Amino acid sequence: MKPSDFFRQVTDPNIRQALLNFDDYRLAVNAIMTIDATYGVLFDYLQLAEHPFLKQITARNSKRSIDDSDFKEHFAQQDQQFAVLRDAAYATKHGRLTGSKARLVIEATDVAKGDVGCGDMICGHDAIGGHAIFIQTGDRNLVRAEFLIEDVSKSTQVLLQQLGA
Repeated sequence: MKPSDFFRQVTDPNIRQALLNFDDYRLAVNAIMTIDATYGVLFDYLQLAEHPFLKQITARNSKRSIDDSDFKEHFAQQDQQFAVLRDAAYATKHGRLTGSKARLVIEATDVAKGDVGCGDMICGHDAIGGHAIFIQTGDRNLVRAEFLIEDVSKSTQVLLQQLGA
C-alpha cells in the first residue's frame, strides 16, 4: 500500500473525526497515532524503493543504517509541531518515556481532556464551559491537539505529494 493510500484510507478519516469532535480523547489519540503510523509506512515505502530522499537522513547512535526513528527524528528537527505529535504518540504507546533522549511529551497522561477557559477559548468555535484535548509539553505549555493534528496533517500531505508516495 502506498503511504498516500494509507493516509487517505486510515489517517485522514481519523483526523476528520478528531477535528469535528475536538473534545473526544479517543478520536484525538487515534488521529495522533495514525499520523505517526503514516511516517512509519512512508519510511518503509521509501526504503523498499531505495528513494534518494533517505540519503539526507543520518543514522543515530553509531548505527550503520537508518530506521524509522531516525526518519521521524529528521522531521522532528525541522518541525516543532511534528516533534510534539511524535512524542505524544510515543508517550501514549509506552505510557512514559524514560530514555535519555529529551522529549517534548513525557507521559501518556500529558494528552488529556481539559476545560477551555480564558486564553484557550476561541470565540465562535468553543462552547462556554466546553472542553478540548490538550497536550502538555515538557515546558508546561498546553497545546490544543486539534490544531496540532490539523497542522501536521497538512504538512504530511505536502510531504507525501513531494515524495510521490
